[in-house]
This record gives sequence, C-alpha cells and structure tokens, in this order.
Amino acid sequence: MNEGVTIERQQGVGDVYAVETTPWQRTSTKTAFLDLTTDSVKGSIVDIPPGGKYNVEKHMYEEIFFVLNGRGATTVWVESNSPRQNFGVEVWPHA
Repeated sequence: MNEGVTIERQQGVGDVYAVETTPWQRTSTKTAFLDLTTDSVKGSIVDIPPGGKYNVEKHMYEEIFFVLNGRGATTVWVESNSPRQNFGVEVWPHA
C-alpha cells in the first residue's frame, strides 16, 4: 500500500532532486518511494520543509536517511526505556 505516495520504479535514479514528491500524511512530509527493480533495494525520498518534521515511526529494521540539502536533527532509540541518541546534520545547498 503506497498511501497515495509517488512510486518511482526504475533501474536507478539519475537525479534525486528531479523526483516528484507527494504529501504523505503519516509522516507529515512530501515523499516518493523508490523501487529500484530489485528485491533488496527500496527506499524513499523525503522532502521536509524548513521548520517541518518527520513524524516518529517505529521500524523493525535499520533505516537509512541521506540528507541532500539543509540542516536538522534526529533522535533514535531502541526501546521506549532505552537511552536516546541525538544527531545533527548540515548539508551545503545543491548546486
């Protein structure tokens, strides 16, 4: 189920900045899912506006986020009572 989010199905993505993102209510972001036509390579492009946020989600497996532009912070933890780790990131604007 894609929840109304754009799905890009292709061998590769030449320019991630050119991929159209659409609103995804569950995360409060604009997103495009990537299905790179293999069983193991799937991901998403998420557009979080300045001052915006990505709603908290619980994942069974690791999740990798590549920040392409901007700055922000994230917090990760394993269980509700485990220590939380905070990470900040800043990326120069795309030319």
